[in-house]
Amino acid sequence: MSELVNFIKDIPLFSRLTRTYLGKLSRNVKLLNVSRDHVLFKEGDLADKVFIIKKGDFIVTKRLIQKSKQTENI
Repeated sequence: MSELVNFIKDIPLFSRLTRTYLGKLSRNVKLLNVSRDHVLFKEGDLADKVFIIKKGDFIVTKRLIQKSKQTENI
């Protein structure tokens, strides 16, 4: 098995998949190296991807609209 297949298999969600299916799945994986403060997606974007963080940290924010029309990140 390739390093990518091994990585995917170690993720609990995918751990019970067969090697054959993991191989097929791995062919659809795109590896991304992103810089600090890079935005992967925004609220309202089409949910057509799954992101798995192999190394590093990330922050999820939600914009809240208050009656005064101010926004705030949480």
